[in-house]
Amino acid sequence: MRLGSAPELEKRDEGRVADIFQEVDEELRKDRYQVWLRKYGPLVLGGAVAVVVLVGGWQFWESWSENRRDTASDTYAAAATQVEEANWDSAAVALDEIAASGPDGYATLALMQRGAVALEAGDNVAATRYFEQAAARSPDPLVRDLATLKAAMAGFETFSADDIANRLGRIAEGDNALRLLARELIATKAMDAGRYDAARNDFEAIVFALDAPQGLRARASAALAVLNRLDPVETEVEDATEAPVQTETPADTLPAENQAEDAGDVATMPEDAPAEAGEGEEQD
Repeated sequence: MRLGSAPELEKRDEGRVADIFQEVDEELRKDRYQVWLRKYGPLVLGGAVAVVVLVGGWQFWESWSENRRDTASDTYAAAATQVEEANWDSAAVALDEIAASGPDGYATLALMQRGAVALEAGDNVAATRYFEQAAARSPDPLVRDLATLKAAMAGFETFSADDIANRLGRIAEGDNALRLLARELIATKAMDAGRYDAARNDFEAIVFALDAPQGLRARASAALAVLNRLDPVETEVEDATEAPVQTETPADTLPAENQAEDAGDVATMPEDAPAEAGEGEEQD
C-alpha cells in the first residue's frame, strides 16, 4: 500500500483539519441559534400571533361596520318615506331605532329628522331635546352647529336672551358659516327682551356683512327700522348761536361814495318842503 509523498500527506491533513473546524463552526452556530430561539422565540411567535389577530380583527370590524351602515341606511330610507307620507308613528319608531343603535352619522340624521317631526307636531320641547342630542352625537362640526342653531330656534320662546347668547355665542363669532343666522337669532331675542343697543349692534353687523344673503340682510334692515321706532337713536344737536343784531351805521363811518350819494339826495330835496312842514304846524 502506497502512502504517497509527503506533500500529498500534508494536503490531506490540512483538509481534515479544515473539515473539523467547519464542523465546529456549524455546531457553534447551531448552539447560538438555539440560545437565541429560546430567548427571543416566544416574543417573535407572540408578535406574529398578534399581527394575525389584529389583521383578522380589523377585517371583522370593517365587515361589521359596513353591514351596520347598510342596515342604518336602509332603515333611514324607510323612515324618510314614512315621514313623506306623514306616517309619524311609524317614522318615529324607525328613527328612534337608528338613533339608539346606528352609526354616529346616521344617528345624527335620525335625531335631526326626529326633531323636525316633533316641530311638525307642535312639540317644541321635544324638538329642542332631539336637536340637542343630535348636536352632541354629530361627528361633523357643521352639522353640530346646525343642530345647535335649530335647538335654539325650537326653544326660542322659552329660552331667555342670555340662554340664546350662551348657546349661540361660539357660532356667532369668527368665520363660521352659520354666524350670521346665529347673530340674527341673538339680536331678535335681545330686542324682545328690551336690550335695544345690543340688538342694534348685531343687526347692523348683519346689514354691513359682505357675505350676508339678500333675504337675511332685508330682515335685519326691517328689524332696524322697528328698533328705530321703539328706541329712536339720540343725536347730538348743536345749539344754534344767535345772529348778531345789526345796528345802524353812523353816517360818518360810511364810505365816501355812500356819503356823496346821501348828500346828493339832500340837495335834490324841494326847497318848499320845510315851509310846508312849518305851515302845517302853524295850522295845527
